[in-house]
Amino acid sequence: MTAIRIKKRFGRANAESVHSVTDQPPTRLARMLALAYHVDRLVEAGALQSYADGARRIGVTRARMNQVLDLLLMPLDVQEDVLLGRDRRTERALRSSPVRSGTHR
Repeated sequence: MTAIRIKKRFGRANAESVHSVTDQPPTRLARMLALAYHVDRLVEAGALQSYADGARRIGVTRARMNQVLDLLLMPLDVQEDVLLGRDRRTERALRSSPVRSGTHR
């Protein structure tokens, strides 16, 4: 197992925690979630004009980009489990399962 540090932003307060992750390679879903965060940050920073611009640059349709960005709407505890390798479900399986937390919008 490998330990990583995660910084979380909650309003003005920052929290840092150490989590252990499996030595298995990240799942496709984890990579897609990381891509969603990356594209979202690039749009917020002004490096990309829009999400459609991001879709064009990485070579996916706007519909697929929307699906990837919808991963950001998952509850934070589910996102954390996916990114840390504790939840190894596929994207399809995750979409069809009920939400585990009340933090979903």
